[in-house]
Amino acid sequence: MRYACAVTACVLLVAPRVATAQETPTEKVAAADVIRRMNELERSLALPQLVARLTAATTHGATP
Repeated sequence: MRYACAVTACVLLVAPRVATAQETPTEKVAAADVIRRMNELERSLALPQLVARLTAATTHGATP
């Protein structure tokens, strides 16, 4: 029981430091570029319109 408490305490003390270490300026810049590209791709595919069209076709019993 004492060992489990010690391990839990260590994890709780180390985990926040590890989590914040993942957010370096380089990672933030890289992530921003990936998010921008994903948004551009989503716009180019016109996903909301495609989903609406496919949903309407399935709702009315027709196949797309």
